[in-house]
Amino acid sequence: TTKLPPMPKLCLSPREAFFAKEKTVPFVEAEGEIAAEEILCYPPGIPIIYPGERFTGEIISYVEECKKIGLKVMGPRDNSLETIRVIA
Repeated sequence: TTKLPPMPKLCLSPREAFFAKEKTVPFVEAEGEIAAEEILCYPPGIPIIYPGERFTGEIISYVEECKKIGLKVMGPRDNSLETIRVIA
């Protein structure tokens, strides 16, 4: 199984992130960006990152591994997860 990444740092409250200006970036280039949307993989359906939390390389690798083993990625507007919305 894939090892869970460490908890991401909360940089903005989910409310602040919801109302902040956002931009779209390639998912694999999101390290260091602040999430504007949540990502979870199902199963188990537990969020990996919430709006307002900072993307790390470990989070990106974890989600990519989940995709490779066939878990369903949920939450982002782009279901293929080629891109992700982040705080501008």
